[in-house]
Amino acid sequence: MIEAPAPGGHGYSVAPWQAEPYRVWSLLEMLQNVDAEGLMRCANALGTNLTLPLNDSERAQWQPNVIEKLINDLRPLAEHLGLRATLASVRTLETFQEVKQKEVDRESFFLALEDIRSRLIDELNGIYLFAMEPREKTLYENTQAFGPEVAATFPGAIVDIEEAAKCLAFDRATACVFHLMRVLEVGLQGLAKDLGLPKVDRNWQALLNNVRGVINKLPLTTQAEKDYQSDRQEVVVHLQAVKDAWRNDVMHPRDHYDLSQALDIFNHTRPLMQKLAALL
Repeated sequence: MIEAPAPGGHGYSVAPWQAEPYRVWSLLEMLQNVDAEGLMRCANALGTNLTLPLNDSERAQWQPNVIEKLINDLRPLAEHLGLRATLASVRTLETFQEVKQKEVDRESFFLALEDIRSRLIDELNGIYLFAMEPREKTLYENTQAFGPEVAATFPGAIVDIEEAAKCLAFDRATACVFHLMRVLEVGLQGLAKDLGLPKVDRNWQALLNNVRGVINKLPLTTQAEKDYQSDRQEVVVHLQAVKDAWRNDVMHPRDHYDLSQALDIFNHTRPLMQKLAALL
């Protein structure tokens, strides 16, 4: 979190996009993981204990432990989400933590808890939280969705592979396909360089034609040479199919893709890049 000065010289924590509102923030920068388990613990602790009567003995037994737990759970959540009012209430609760070994006015203490609960509810009404299925969570968290070999062979594709997986996790199908086309472009350029092409054309069809021309001229004396040519011909056939089926449309404003199509392209691109990584 970014610390910004508040009136009076005190610091407060704000979400990064609040501290730098004129910077362009990507969706994925803003939609970071929120500790939902911690949020549920806070809600459960507040809800359970605020329903107890003020003279209930359970409150006196509960008080020394709940302050530290609530602060530890709630402060990072409030900072991450930019909940300033809730953070102010947490600081009030911290004053009770400082004197927890002394006699504390229980009514004031539970009024502070009620204040936290009320502010938290009000501020969460303006926050969107995104839930993910396990499959989506795996896609979101995996920084090497095509495997470490692909990342090592094609470092220029690492960001687009990660972004493609994250877009798939958030059901942004067309954006996912766009990133996958960029990944395959890196793979095609890598193949061209491996074949010794003096100039790597950025135009896919021109580059495919050049690569195919070099492959067709490869020596075929030994079985190893035949296998070498065959493996690369197979890759070029797949890359040509990708270009004709998907890239021509996604690189121009002609089409949109649904999640099923994006998943198919993702599952086609991954083994193709893995094949290229094994060859180069």
